[in-house]
Amino acid sequence: MQTPPRSSATERTQLFGVPWPEWSLSLVGLVIFASSIITYYWPLATTGLIVAAIGLPFEHRRIRIPRFLWLYLAVLAYAAIGLATSINASKSADQLIERLKLAAIILILVNTITTRRRFIFFVYLFVGCFLLFPLRGAFFNYFIYGENLFGRAIWNHIYSNPNDLGALSLLALGATLSIVTAPMSHRFMRFALVMGALLLLALIFMTKSRGVMLGLVVGMGPTALRFAISKPKRLIYALVGLSVVVAFVPSTTWDRFSKMGELTSTDTLATADPEGSAAERWEIQKTAWAIFKDHAVTGVGLGNYPTANKIYRRDLGARDTHNTYLNLAAELGLPGLVLWLWLVISVMRGSKRGRTAERVAGIGLNYVWMERAFVGFLIAGLVGTYWGLTAPYLYAAMLWCSSNVDLSGASVRASSAVPRR
Repeated sequence: MQTPPRSSATERTQLFGVPWPEWSLSLVGLVIFASSIITYYWPLATTGLIVAAIGLPFEHRRIRIPRFLWLYLAVLAYAAIGLATSINASKSADQLIERLKLAAIILILVNTITTRRRFIFFVYLFVGCFLLFPLRGAFFNYFIYGENLFGRAIWNHIYSNPNDLGALSLLALGATLSIVTAPMSHRFMRFALVMGALLLLALIFMTKSRGVMLGLVVGMGPTALRFAISKPKRLIYALVGLSVVVAFVPSTTWDRFSKMGELTSTDTLATADPEGSAAERWEIQKTAWAIFKDHAVTGVGLGNYPTANKIYRRDLGARDTHNTYLNLAAELGLPGLVLWLWLVISVMRGSKRGRTAERVAGIGLNYVWMERAFVGFLIAGLVGTYWGLTAPYLYAAMLWCSSNVDLSGASVRASSAVPRR
């Protein structure tokens, strides 16, 4: 079936193929907050939160509180209980306040991104901010300024950690693919986003993060393979694109990945990388396990793992766990870890349960890619501490919105009635 021609009204409500949303004060605040958090170009996150909060009552909708938000609040409530036994209650309290701000922005997001146009616009915003700032900055750093960390791509602020940069690039890749694999009418935008997806893939490789690489292969690999082999033309394009990426990425990247097999034995950890990070991480994670066993109920307090690591191992100093799940267990105890895992399961189950062919076609995005990228991100969390980052919760909220936005008035085309997996 041929795609019907766009009406003049549709033309007027799109900019380079991006649907123009129904603007409100709350949405303006969200745009300010999200762009500040993703780009780190301007320090306006708090301003965005305030503007969005002021605008929320004017949305004139019944307030929705998703289960995953209740669970996040439960995690924070348990962290508050842990203040009584925290090894640094003041630091934990400061961390708790910051996490409560995040809970507020999640509440605002799920009650503002309520329509198809707003949802698509927000996904484009997430992708655009990442491509124009962290992606561009990391490539400039690597190829123009020659700045890297042991040959690993970095940028600034939170992106100065190559593992964090790689993990967040994985989320951005999922959002980008959710757009480019869906029907699009604007050729320039499709071409730009395809190039963006290839550059994101190259950046993930250039961070040399083995955890992110594992998340990419396990989380997104099966879906990518099914998508590529479903049509011969897709397979050819995929192979050409992958060949370009492989040729573009420095050869030292593949040297590091080739030694991943040496991570399976403690006897070969020291030779897994020249800087010795794998062997050091193993010692840190053994320390984290010891801390968890000694503080299994309430943990050492929110944000206090580095201090606890220094107390237990002075030779290692104040270090991060490099493991999301061990970090949760050590800081919040087993109940805190269980609540957070329940939160993650709630997000994934809700998104999958709400994903039907009609809804995916009605929204106009193949958000199965976002789901798989989120799974990959969780796998990458085995070698990185990501649960305290802001962007993954925005991503989780977008996944929830994908199954709960209002599709009234949306045009569902027969040609896109089945999600392209």
